[in-house]
Amino acid sequence: MHRLLPHDTEHELVRIGRHGDGGYVIAELPGGYDALITAGIGDDASFEGAVLQRQPGLRGVAFDGTIPALPPGAHADLRFVRKNVGGVDDASTTTLRRPLGECTDALLKLDVEGAEYACLPRLCDELRRVKQLVVEWHTPGDMMKHPGY
Repeated sequence: MHRLLPHDTEHELVRIGRHGDGGYVIAELPGGYDALITAGIGDDASFEGAVLQRQPGLRGVAFDGTIPALPPGAHADLRFVRKNVGGVDDASTTTLRRPLGECTDALLKLDVEGAEYACLPRLCDELRRVKQLVVEWHTPGDMMKHPGY
Protein backbone atom coordinates (compact mmCIF):
# COMPACT_ATOMS: atom_id res chain seq x y z
CA MET A 1 0.00 0.00 0.00
CA HIS A 2 2.96 2.35 0.48
CA ARG A 3 3.26 2.51 -3.33
CA LEU A 4 -0.16 4.14 -3.69
CA LEU A 5 0.99 7.73 -3.59
CA PRO A 6 -0.21 10.55 -5.85
CA HIS A 7 2.44 11.92 -8.18
CA ASP A 8 2.79 14.33 -11.04
CA THR A 9 2.47 13.05 -14.56
CA GLU A 10 3.78 14.35 -17.85
CA HIS A 11 0.62 13.01 -19.53
CA GLU A 12 -2.37 15.20 -20.25
CA LEU A 13 -5.23 14.91 -17.76
CA VAL A 14 -8.77 14.64 -19.09
CA ARG A 15 -12.15 14.39 -17.41
CA ILE A 16 -14.21 11.39 -18.53
CA GLY A 17 -17.95 11.02 -17.84
CA ARG A 18 -20.52 13.60 -16.92
CA HIS A 19 -19.72 16.71 -14.92
CA GLY A 20 -20.33 16.30 -11.22
CA ASP A 21 -20.51 12.92 -9.53
CA GLY A 22 -20.02 10.20 -12.13
CA GLY A 23 -17.08 11.80 -13.92
CA TYR A 24 -13.41 11.23 -13.13
CA VAL A 25 -10.05 12.67 -14.17
CA ILE A 26 -7.62 10.26 -15.83
CA ALA A 27 -4.22 10.58 -17.45
CA GLU A 28 -4.03 10.11 -21.22
CA LEU A 29 -1.61 7.18 -21.14
CA PRO A 30 -0.14 5.79 -24.36
CA GLY A 31 -1.63 2.57 -25.70
CA GLY A 32 -4.89 1.09 -24.60
CA TYR A 33 -6.25 -1.04 -21.81
CA ASP A 34 -7.06 -4.74 -21.91
CA ALA A 35 -9.98 -4.36 -19.48
CA LEU A 36 -12.13 -1.79 -17.72
CA ILE A 37 -12.97 -2.94 -14.21
CA THR A 38 -15.13 -0.58 -12.27
CA ALA A 39 -16.74 -0.73 -8.85
CA GLY A 40 -19.45 1.63 -7.74
CA ILE A 41 -21.94 2.71 -10.40
CA GLY A 42 -25.06 3.90 -8.61
CA ASP A 43 -27.28 5.68 -11.10
CA ASP A 44 -24.51 6.88 -13.44
CA ALA A 45 -22.39 4.80 -15.82
CA SER A 46 -21.25 7.76 -17.95
CA PHE A 47 -17.57 7.27 -17.07
CA GLU A 48 -17.67 3.63 -18.10
CA GLY A 49 -19.57 4.44 -21.29
CA ALA A 50 -17.08 7.15 -22.25
CA VAL A 51 -14.10 4.84 -21.68
CA LEU A 52 -15.70 2.08 -23.75
CA GLN A 53 -16.49 4.55 -26.55
CA ARG A 54 -12.89 5.77 -26.60
CA GLN A 55 -11.55 2.24 -26.99
CA PRO A 56 -13.91 0.08 -29.11
CA GLY A 57 -13.62 -3.62 -28.37
CA LEU A 58 -12.54 -3.07 -24.77
CA ARG A 59 -14.22 -5.45 -22.33
CA GLY A 60 -15.81 -3.81 -19.33
CA VAL A 61 -17.23 -5.16 -16.11
CA ALA A 62 -19.02 -3.14 -13.45
CA PHE A 63 -19.50 -4.28 -9.85
CA ASP A 64 -22.17 -2.76 -7.61
CA GLY A 65 -24.24 -4.65 -5.07
CA THR A 66 -26.34 -1.63 -4.17
CA ILE A 67 -28.31 -1.55 -7.44
CA PRO A 68 -30.37 -4.26 -9.19
CA ALA A 69 -29.05 -3.52 -12.70
CA LEU A 70 -27.04 -1.01 -14.71
CA PRO A 71 -28.72 2.38 -15.11
CA PRO A 72 -30.70 3.03 -18.29
CA GLY A 73 -28.50 4.02 -21.21
CA ALA A 74 -25.41 2.14 -19.98
CA HIS A 75 -22.99 1.11 -22.71
CA ALA A 76 -23.87 -2.26 -24.31
CA ASP A 77 -20.31 -3.58 -23.79
CA LEU A 78 -20.46 -3.12 -20.02
CA ARG A 79 -21.21 -6.35 -18.13
CA PHE A 80 -22.84 -5.99 -14.71
CA VAL A 81 -22.08 -8.03 -11.58
CA ARG A 82 -24.31 -7.38 -8.58
CA LYS A 83 -21.59 -7.53 -5.92
CA ASN A 84 -20.00 -4.93 -3.71
CA VAL A 85 -16.24 -4.61 -3.38
CA GLY A 86 -14.63 -5.43 -0.07
CA GLY A 87 -12.15 -7.55 1.81
CA VAL A 88 -13.57 -11.02 1.01
CA ASP A 89 -14.81 -13.02 -1.94
CA ASP A 90 -18.26 -14.46 -1.27
CA ALA A 91 -21.78 -14.46 -2.71
CA SER A 92 -22.28 -10.70 -2.27
CA THR A 93 -18.72 -9.28 -2.18
CA THR A 94 -15.61 -9.39 -4.34
CA THR A 95 -12.02 -8.37 -3.71
CA LEU A 96 -11.57 -7.96 -7.52
CA ARG A 97 -8.64 -10.38 -7.42
CA ARG A 98 -10.19 -12.76 -9.96
CA PRO A 99 -11.07 -10.21 -12.68
CA LEU A 100 -7.73 -8.42 -12.27
CA GLY A 101 -5.91 -11.73 -12.49
CA GLU A 102 -7.03 -11.98 -16.12
CA CYS A 103 -5.53 -8.58 -17.08
CA THR A 104 -2.17 -7.04 -17.83
CA ASP A 105 -3.13 -3.37 -18.47
CA ALA A 106 -6.43 -2.71 -16.73
CA LEU A 107 -8.14 0.58 -16.02
CA LEU A 108 -9.52 0.14 -12.49
CA LYS A 109 -12.04 2.62 -11.09
CA LEU A 110 -13.18 2.48 -7.45
CA ASP A 111 -15.97 4.64 -6.06
CA VAL A 112 -17.08 2.34 -3.30
CA GLU A 113 -17.98 4.56 -0.34
CA GLY A 114 -15.07 3.58 1.91
CA ALA A 115 -14.69 -0.07 0.87
CA GLU A 116 -11.47 0.94 -0.91
CA TYR A 117 -9.76 0.57 2.50
CA ALA A 118 -10.81 -3.11 2.70
CA CYS A 119 -10.27 -3.91 -0.98
CA LEU A 120 -6.93 -2.35 -1.91
CA PRO A 121 -4.74 -4.10 0.71
CA ARG A 122 -5.91 -7.45 -0.70
CA LEU A 123 -4.86 -6.48 -4.22
CA CYS A 124 -1.12 -6.05 -3.62
CA ASP A 125 -0.13 -8.69 -6.19
CA GLU A 126 -2.86 -7.76 -8.67
CA LEU A 127 -2.06 -4.03 -8.71
CA ARG A 128 0.84 -4.72 -11.07
CA ARG A 129 -1.88 -5.60 -13.61
CA VAL A 130 -3.44 -2.13 -13.31
CA LYS A 131 -2.22 0.41 -15.83
CA GLN A 132 -4.28 3.22 -14.29
CA LEU A 133 -6.09 3.38 -10.96
CA VAL A 134 -8.89 5.88 -10.42
CA VAL A 135 -10.14 6.10 -6.82
CA GLU A 136 -12.64 8.36 -5.14
CA TRP A 137 -11.27 8.28 -1.58
CA HIS A 138 -13.76 8.54 1.27
CA THR A 139 -13.33 9.81 4.78
CA PRO A 140 -14.53 8.02 7.91
CA GLY A 141 -17.45 10.46 7.94
CA ASP A 142 -18.42 9.41 4.42
CA MET A 143 -18.16 5.77 5.44
CA MET A 144 -20.61 6.32 8.34
CA LYS A 145 -23.25 7.30 5.76
CA HIS A 146 -22.91 3.90 4.03
CA PRO A 147 -22.39 1.30 6.79
CA GLY A 148 -23.88 -1.52 4.73
CA TYR A 149 -21.44 -1.05 1.89
